[in-house]
Amino acid sequence: MTPLQLVHSGPRAMLRLTALVPLKDNDGLPFPPEYFLALQQFLIRFAKGLQEHSVVFGRWANTDGKVFTDDNTAFVVTCDHDVAARLHADLDVLIRTLFEQQAAYVELADVRVSNF
Repeated sequence: MTPLQLVHSGPRAMLRLTALVPLKDNDGLPFPPEYFLALQQFLIRFAKGLQEHSVVFGRWANTDGKVFTDDNTAFVVTCDHDVAARLHADLDVLIRTLFEQQAAYVELADVRVSNF
């Protein structure tokens, strides 16, 4: 099939899942590379691929108003609606457990994806 024979099927409704994962623990020590590899393997297995954005700077306030700063890596996948809720829940648990976090930032957003 030549490029001219490809037919564009139009945008497809999917969900984008974005997860922010801290690079260091609460004592300032870097997480082992194996933790990030496990997360990558999980996403590849269930979402069939991922994008990783190297360093994403984050700031957030606790209930007392104290502002914290984190250096994170962002993992982004696009998936079908039928797997999104389960992937979101499992990823939330994986991040909170493996990276010993009280909470995890895992976002789902509707997107339109162009594919052949």
